[in-house]
Amino acid sequence: MTLRGDHKNYYVPKHQADALVNMSGGTPPVSGTKYAWSTDGSVAKALGAQKNVNLLAIGVAVTWTVQPTPLEVHITIDGQVYTASFTDPVSATYYRVFIPVSGIIELTNQTPTHSGAFSLFEGRSIKVEAETTGGTVSALNMRVKWTQW
Repeated sequence: MTLRGDHKNYYVPKHQADALVNMSGGTPPVSGTKYAWSTDGSVAKALGAQKNVNLLAIGVAVTWTVQPTPLEVHITIDGQVYTASFTDPVSATYYRVFIPVSGIIELTNQTPTHSGAFSLFEGRSIKVEAETTGGTVSALNMRVKWTQW
């Protein structure tokens, strides 16, 4: 949708259904494997890189019996890879991608102390993946809120 004003066109992004990683209940996730966001959480329906994307929020959790480390979210934006990482994650606890004032991307389970931004990242081409290394993991889950223009 395009809005007009001040002799300019403003493109309003279209909200997309949540993209997911849902590695639970069946075959457990494999250590060191990156699982891409998908339409239904399955590997078979991976979205891959999407064009003209605005990432709003990313949450990720790992459920384990032997602790893995680290839990990571990889975000590829226009060919540049950014990794948010959390060492020694707590089992079944959701972590969110956060960009503090320092500008270094990280995973946190803390409540934000500010209102936050409307967008984590924007790009002409974006792909999001979740990964965990080591341990005995029974589930790896991620949810991505995003828009596309």
